[in-house]
Amino acid sequence: MVNGVINSVLEAKKSLLRLRLLNGSNARTYHLSFDDHRTFYIIGSDGGLLERSNKVNSLRISTSRKSRNFA
Repeated sequence: MVNGVINSVLEAKKSLLRLRLLNGSNARTYHLSFDDHRTFYIIGSDGGLLERSNKVNSLRISTSRKSRNFA
């Protein structure tokens, strides 16, 4: 669910996207990645922006946690 819409789809141009993710569940952890296994950058979390970005190909986000990313 994204912004209250189930199975939402974003048709984005091939450019850099800034994603702000929030796990609003009370008991579920999510493991997120792209279907094509592309890498993306974690630039922040609950504590704010990171000193340096982290290049990853997946992200595990726990309950009530936020993540800021570039993809």
